[in-house]
Amino acid sequence: MKNITLALFFGLLSSISVNAQLITPDVDLVSEIISQKQEELKQRVLKNVVVKNIKTTNYTTYNTIYHIMNLLTSEKNKTVMTNNIISEISDYAITYALADYFVKNELNISGLKNKSFGDDKGLYDLMTINLDNDQKNKFTTQQKIKVSRTQIPEDLLANYIIDTLSTTLAESNFFKEKGFFQRSSIKFKYGLNLDYSKIKTSGQEDQVVAQLNTFVSKVNTTLNSADEVFRFINNSEKKIDDLNSLTRDDIGFILQLFSLSLDKFRNEIGQNSFIAKIGDIISKYVIYDIANDDTKKGYDFKLDFEAIILGLENEFYHNKITSLKQHKIGVEPFFGIGINYGAFTNENNAILNEAKTESIYQFAYVSEKMGFKFLFADMAYTRSHQPLEWFQYRGIYRRWKGPVKEPLIKNVYGMIFASGILYNIIDLKSEDNFNYAMLGSGIGLTFFNDLALNVSYSIPLIKDENSFENGMVNVGFDIPIFEYLKASKNKEK
Repeated sequence: MKNITLALFFGLLSSISVNAQLITPDVDLVSEIISQKQEELKQRVLKNVVVKNIKTTNYTTYNTIYHIMNLLTSEKNKTVMTNNIISEISDYAITYALADYFVKNELNISGLKNKSFGDDKGLYDLMTINLDNDQKNKFTTQQKIKVSRTQIPEDLLANYIIDTLSTTLAESNFFKEKGFFQRSSIKFKYGLNLDYSKIKTSGQEDQVVAQLNTFVSKVNTTLNSADEVFRFINNSEKKIDDLNSLTRDDIGFILQLFSLSLDKFRNEIGQNSFIAKIGDIISKYVIYDIANDDTKKGYDFKLDFEAIILGLENEFYHNKITSLKQHKIGVEPFFGIGINYGAFTNENNAILNEAKTESIYQFAYVSEKMGFKFLFADMAYTRSHQPLEWFQYRGIYRRWKGPVKEPLIKNVYGMIFASGILYNIIDLKSEDNFNYAMLGSGIGLTFFNDLALNVSYSIPLIKDENSFENGMVNVGFDIPIFEYLKASKNKEK
């Protein structure tokens, strides 16, 4: 199919001649369709970015973040979305809170260095990648460290406890009656680099499972009811699947637990540092003061889903998607339109003026460019991260030691492109004539506001002519085609 597509594409190029008539598009219709598909594309890419980057932790986190993103980008009914997202958040937050309590107070496994999830030297810390002092002393303003992740026993055990406890709680009638673990969502167990067989062969599995079962069985009986988590769980009036039974303080408490449970990922070296930001964004856009809000459903809070999506897009989509994460040179398609100035390299080229008496030596024109860019540097991506936030660039994990300046230049690139395929090339000088399609290549840079400056060499495609003898050097300013379409649509109103 790819070969057929390429053949049709190049066949189209070869068929274009001086007499070709290009269709003038309906700008309103094109703009509306593209705008709609842009939003669909952004949500799909956003979801895929998150899903791709949560494959380095435990299954419980993977499934929770996946299902939350799936709800945010796929579900249309806001009431259903609210119920399901609160359910996902509550299940996850309670699992982590109980795992924290279990390790601090109940777990008894010989050989562990430290039994605490909560303090700076506990299992939370051991679940992240630790740097030795020699590496820490070599940090520069932009810290660069190659990371090879190795599972240490405590790291693996911590993930195993969380996943096993999540399964155990989901099978508990007590928690089901409280409204927890009501969603029969798909549980993924692939794509993660976790080998729990090591727990079994070490002889620790039976001990952990037995202690977890004992712990869960007494959650509602003998455990310390002074702990806020257990007071919430054992309150007979509170049910997670009945949001009308929850006050704004209850929702605030659940969201606080959710943020705390994600907080361990915040400074992790690698791609999972953004998991904590998901919790921050969701918590930020829970609205409590809705007395005059028509969307109130009986409970005194609501989730502002539009703001959550925009917050996620701003954090993870804009300037955060680049193929330079793992490669020395990035590749991306582009489609722009702009003003160009061209000078022919051959004075005897086949492009004649309106009077058809002599060749055109130079001319200014408006045209589209569509093709591929080869990114050499992506400053918008590298400078879009907060101080001490880990990010990957050219296969190396890095972070900024202090605040960074906003870049004037967004990226530097090379390009190959075609012009005059979809739009007539418009000559800005009325006495000259030019209506050929062109192929070209060049280099350029994009400024922070998506204005691109480039220098290129292009050749008009002229039937029965040696196109290379008609080549010209161009200097151009381009903007994304979507900006042009939107501006054209607004102009027509």
